[in-house]
Amino acid sequence: MAESQKLSHNNQITEEHRLRTRRLYEKRLHERKLRIYEEALDEALKREKLSTIRNIFFCIKYETTFGQNLIVVGNIPELGNWDIKQGVKMTWSPGNLWMIKVEVFSKIENIEYKYVISENYGSHKWEPGQNHKVQINMEKKSTNLRDAWGGGGL
Repeated sequence: MAESQKLSHNNQITEEHRLRTRRLYEKRLHERKLRIYEEALDEALKREKLSTIRNIFFCIKYETTFGQNLIVVGNIPELGNWDIKQGVKMTWSPGNLWMIKVEVFSKIENIEYKYVISENYGSHKWEPGQNHKVQINMEKKSTNLRDAWGGGGL
């Protein structure tokens, strides 16, 4: 009789161990599936973001003096959200052409912006007139803008 109780007890322990092992396996399987889904979602979001990158090429002819730079500032994060300190410094080229390529990740189609003269000693002078406005074609990968100083709203 004692032997029979011992076998029954061992079977019970074995069954409990099997159930614990199964629950642990199911928990780890669930965690693994979640991790795989999270990685897949991250990858999908990354690819979507890359597919929505738009290049905007800004170009304006403006004669500056020594120590001055041009900055483009606008209503999207990539243009500083109207904060001069976050605006994009342009590059001077011969012929007094100022240019910059800005990669736009925002899905905003209507962009407003202005050019700002930045002095070495920290002062700024905003371009006069209305804001420049452009509607971005989301089907195109790039947009070329050639502006005139003070020509916003034209």
